[in-house]
Amino acid sequence: MHTLEKRIAELEKITPQVDKTIFIIFVGVGEVGKEMTYIYDNHGNHWSRLPDETVEVFKKRAASETQRTKDRVPMLFCKASHDRECADAI
Repeated sequence: MHTLEKRIAELEKITPQVDKTIFIIFVGVGEVGKEMTYIYDNHGNHWSRLPDETVEVFKKRAASETQRTKDRVPMLFCKASHDRECADAI
């Protein structure tokens, strides 16, 4: 058993520490292909997409601003919508 723990410790040392974020995108009936304009997390933080912001930049901004802990990967929830007023709907 000691050998297994030692091997796991060695693997953890060489595993790169990458900031990962899980995005859960809610898509309702008829919303396929609509733009993502609103993201929120379970800490009470909310983000709205800026007028000229791409989806990738928007996701990176929310991921960089959400709270992180040592032991958990942050999870962000996304709303897809054609309009940019979807924050009122959630």
